[in-house]
Amino acid sequence: MRASAIGIVGLVLGLALGAGSALAQENGSIVIRPAAVNPDGSAGATYFDSCGVHVTPIFNGFVGLAIIRVYARLAGTSLAGISSAEFYIDGLETGSQLPAGWTKTVRPPAGTIPVGNISDPVTTGGDIVRRYNLTWDVDQPGGCQQAEFTLIAEVELRSGIPFTTNFAPGHQIHLVIANPPSNPTYLSPMLLLCDNPIFTPVAVTGSDFSFNADCSTAVHDRTWSQVKNLYR
Repeated sequence: MRASAIGIVGLVLGLALGAGSALAQENGSIVIRPAAVNPDGSAGATYFDSCGVHVTPIFNGFVGLAIIRVYARLAGTSLAGISSAEFYIDGLETGSQLPAGWTKTVRPPAGTIPVGNISDPVTTGGDIVRRYNLTWDVDQPGGCQQAEFTLIAEVELRSGIPFTTNFAPGHQIHLVIANPPSNPTYLSPMLLLCDNPIFTPVAVTGSDFSFNADCSTAVHDRTWSQVKNLYR
């Protein structure tokens, strides 16, 4: 189904490039950051300055564990507050990209409504969809999200027992546009503003992340110049 995504991107590329000034505006990003793994396997603090993580052996090396968190990093227009996010994580699909025997547990923030799957394809009406949407209830107090780093999801990745398979050194995952996107005029992940009842969509940048490697966020967050990576 990647071919269909390329077709969608191709159809709207002219429109998107014509709106170059709007696309170039920095409205924020959706980023992946690692969390510390405590000795009991629980999640610790987020390392906001890192875009890579080494799998942690726990229980005397019997289990391998990695915990990542997805954040909306608000900037520009999105600082007014967001109500929803749309994206997909490529590189963790079960059976083809996740190491054999590994499992995923996705934990959305309390009070949110998740739709779709964050890193596995879903068949809908005969079509394969790679899209994840998370929405906050803006009718409730605190529903509009305005924190500079707004948590979207925590993903726990756990090896089988015993810990015999692992991510390859430098295994890459990419936070990318949904396939297909709910709004085909956008060539990137999206945030929806909290301007009820319009809920204006804004294009934001995605990010790259590495397992069993070290990297700095200074060079690994995606920019609009990297849109060509969507044509894989």
